[in-house]
Amino acid sequence: MKKEELRDLIDSLELYLKLVKNDLPKLHEENKKTSSNLEQLVIESRKVTNIGTMLIELRETFSDIQKSLSRYEMQTKRIELIAQNHDILQNRLNIVYALLFGFFMGYSINIFLPI
Repeated sequence: MKKEELRDLIDSLELYLKLVKNDLPKLHEENKKTSSNLEQLVIESRKVTNIGTMLIELRETFSDIQKSLSRYEMQTKRIELIAQNHDILQNRLNIVYALLFGFFMGYSINIFLPI
């Protein structure tokens, strides 16, 4: 390379260096903004992760509640069946009492008032 070419190269490098020095504060500011945005994205990502964890816990809790509700519904159905059986047995017992009462009344009338 000749001297002139070297000098031109040095001049162009100096010019490039001046341009870079002028743009450096802007680039630094953009870098800060980008870093801030990245930090904000990390924070938001953690929030989303926490919300996802809470949703999983809520789903498990809801599943447990559904299981408990199912057990309580089964117990309620059993109680209803027992109550129905009790009513049926009570009605049958009342019929037996009525038959016995009728029998004894008829027998008493026959004894005390023979026809």
